[in-house]
Amino acid sequence: MPFGPDQIAGLKLWLQATAITGLVDGDPITTWEDSSDQNNDATQAVATAQPTYQSNEVNGLPVVRFDGADDYLVLPATLDLTGARTVFVVFRAAIISATAVFLYGCNAGSENADFLAAGTFNSRILASGDNETAASAHSSALGSATWYVLTLTKTTGNLSAVRLNGAPDTQPATDFWGGATAGVVLGGSWTGGSLLAPFGGDLAEVLVYDSVLANGDRAAVEDYLYTKYAIFGMGGGAAALPVGARPIRLTYEDRLAVHLTSEDRRPLMLSYEDILTITLTDQSHAG
Repeated sequence: MPFGPDQIAGLKLWLQATAITGLVDGDPITTWEDSSDQNNDATQAVATAQPTYQSNEVNGLPVVRFDGADDYLVLPATLDLTGARTVFVVFRAAIISATAVFLYGCNAGSENADFLAAGTFNSRILASGDNETAASAHSSALGSATWYVLTLTKTTGNLSAVRLNGAPDTQPATDFWGGATAGVVLGGSWTGGSLLAPFGGDLAEVLVYDSVLANGDRAAVEDYLYTKYAIFGMGGGAAALPVGARPIRLTYEDRLAVHLTSEDRRPLMLSYEDILTITLTDQSHAG
């Protein structure tokens, strides 16, 4: 049986634009149904605040588009983002330099509470698990108009790891997102009943698990997303493959040393700790 994210225990939210039915390109979205068994549907009753369904945007698949002004979706408060969590987001930001939140979840409704907020800030990902820089993390610089698979690992009150397109990319944060008002929102931050830092761009898939996934389970979800959306490369965004080429993705965990020889016969060595992802293409279709 093909792998699906629901084969891993603890799936609390699974929003996939490919599961949206009955809409055509440009239609407003009132409900983005949860594909997990938790019924955590994302909804928006206000017509002017509804994001839109956009077809054929990434690998021929649809996305949910937020306008960066007033579009957002509300998730049930029962979708608790406190404590240990693993989150996956397939996204493309319209303006990477924008201060914009695409996922916000604060259940306690008080300053310094354990919460989760993630978005773009100064052309990087900024994610927070508490109201302080020590509980937050940056990524390295994002590419413009680039698709990413973002993986966030959160322990209680602390954003512990950021990964972009398969590469560990946890950078010390000098800023943090604030969490003060209870609510769980896609498309912006939520303070005092108002939308702040609205997100402009596309979301294709969002998954939340209620634990820090083991490396093998995390890699399985990432591989599923890379393959589905044809996003490959170590933090470099979506790479164009030759027509008819079949992507092959190899992952080796722990430590890998690669020995190469330059054109003038001098030995070269590349060493990468933790995770090394190598992407090859099978071009046997070529004549």
